[in-house]
Amino acid sequence: MSYNEDEILVLHCKYCDEDIEPVYKEVIFKNATKHVEASCPECGRYIQYISQGAEDILHFGKYKGKTIGDISLEDKPYLEWLLKQPNLKNNLMNKIKKYI
Repeated sequence: MSYNEDEILVLHCKYCDEDIEPVYKEVIFKNATKHVEASCPECGRYIQYISQGAEDILHFGKYKGKTIGDISLEDKPYLEWLLKQPNLKNNLMNKIKKYI
C-alpha cells in the first residue's frame, strides 16, 4: 500500500475499535526509506506505516535489506516459506504474493 495525498484512506484503529481517516506524518527510517505514519485522530496512537513508492524491501531475516523482487529471483522457496509463517503481516504477505 502506498499513500497518495489525494486519496482518502480509511483504516481501523484497534484501540478505539472504529474505522477512521488517519492523521499522517512523514517519517524517514534508519535505512533511508520514506514512509508515512498513519495514526488515529481520536486517541493519537500509531496504526501503521505506509511505504512511499520505494521498492519492496525485506527488513529482517537472512535477506534483510534486499528487495523482494531480487529474493524471488535468488531464493523463491524462502519467500514461499515466509508466507507460511503465522506472524507475517498482511501487507508484507500481499507484497510477497506479487512476486511468486
